[in-house]
Amino acid sequence: MPAVIMDMPPVSIVMALGWVASQQSTQSQIRQAGEVRFQWDQPIPVQTGKGGWLEISQQQGEDHYELSVRGGVLRYRINGQERPFDARARQWLKHLISTQPAVPAPPKAS
Repeated sequence: MPAVIMDMPPVSIVMALGWVASQQSTQSQIRQAGEVRFQWDQPIPVQTGKGGWLEISQQQGEDHYELSVRGGVLRYRINGQERPFDARARQWLKHLISTQPAVPAPPKAS
């Protein structure tokens, strides 16, 4: 089963993705394959396992945000325009991920 593992103190979080969430004028969709790891202290905070990928789409009012990670390449767009993944983009992603349903990560095999 694909999972997202977030390295956020005090515990890691695993999320099963492939859902759509709506709140007021915001609609979000996250799709993934394989393992996706969030490490907020890294320049590119999203890492995927071999063959893994992540796609996020969010509509906020009239603005459309997209993020994709494939083969170690992160692409971030607002209203179809490629944008740098800067502090504002990082905050958007961190907020989006941290507000999604999650369950504790399974223990790592020794």
